[in-house]
Amino acid sequence: MTHAERRQKRAACAEAMKAGMTSTAARRKFGYCNAAVYDIMREYGIHVISHAQREERRKKAARLISEGATPAEAAEQVQLPVATVMRACKQYGVSCKRSQITHASSFQILRMLLDGRQPRELAIEYGISRQRVDQIRDKAKFAGFKFTNTTTEKAQ
Repeated sequence: MTHAERRQKRAACAEAMKAGMTSTAARRKFGYCNAAVYDIMREYGIHVISHAQREERRKKAARLISEGATPAEAAEQVQLPVATVMRACKQYGVSCKRSQITHASSFQILRMLLDGRQPRELAIEYGISRQRVDQIRDKAKFAGFKFTNTTTEKAQ
């Protein structure tokens, strides 16, 4: 690889991180070690936050959850992945559930499935996993509901 190609690769890595790619994802995509990725970040002026700043973001996420925010809302507000917000809640002893889906919501989801809505759409709309939508559908099937739309059927 020529010097010009290396510079181009480093610039592409920096642009990807400026666009929101994490350092871990950049490391994997571009084949760099952690030190090289952080060198690129410094070279291109990409903000690197300290451990104290990261910890403060996690504390803020846990506080938001304790004040009633959903994990997805807290994650968006503090710019962290939902999984990190969930770990922060566990770390700080904050009770946190991914979703508070009610029986009424389950019936609404069932109605929409019967109307032909896609499980993926419903999962996104209700902030639950696709597997949870499948569980609702499977329980309804067991209870005798008939689904005529084959796209809502699990791949066999």
